[in-house]
Amino acid sequence: RGGKASKIHVVYDGAETDQFDPKKEENKHITIIHHGGLQPHDGATLIPKAAKYVLEKHPDTKFLIVGEGAELEKIKTLAKENNAEQAFEFTGWLPYEKMKGYLGKADIGLVTRTNTLPNNTILTLKLLEYWASGTAAVVSKLKGIAEISKDGENVAFFEPENEKSLAEAIIKLAGNRKALKQMQKNGNETVKAFDWDKMAEKIAETSLSN
Repeated sequence: RGGKASKIHVVYDGAETDQFDPKKEENKHITIIHHGGLQPHDGATLIPKAAKYVLEKHPDTKFLIVGEGAELEKIKTLAKENNAEQAFEFTGWLPYEKMKGYLGKADIGLVTRTNTLPNNTILTLKLLEYWASGTAAVVSKLKGIAEISKDGENVAFFEPENEKSLAEAIIKLAGNRKALKQMQKNGNETVKAFDWDKMAEKIAETSLSN
């Protein structure tokens, strides 16, 4: 719209990294989490569709849906329709402390946002909390997220709104515990740059600059 790039300053979202423990419980099975809102733009209806393929390869995989929203009942219905109901746990909204406890149990965290302009211009706090909790992030390949992450290092990208692509990304990590642990470690290193103390300094510098 004619705005000069030199006049635009971007400060990324931040996380309270000291509120999370990146140490993981040792599980025989893979535990996957999606936490937060369940609105249409979150794309979480993709999860039970992908679960069908994941469970064919890794039948002991568990899916945690922590949160609520307009799509919750649809997700539950899709879990039944895809013969994946037994693998899902729906907790509803939880207090912050309990939510962090569920992140401690999770091996992989999902960001399934749809391919829209608003979703391409945000990071989503969920991603930063996955990193802070040492949870490997499997995320929609969106432009905002791609600016601060690298596929195969601190995230595993999948094509937005494509359940087979999501399933393939999960299956690849679930079948390679060494790569999974390395991605968890890399994500936890990445999030240190997005600690709120550092972000607050950037906001102050930007606000006070010419």
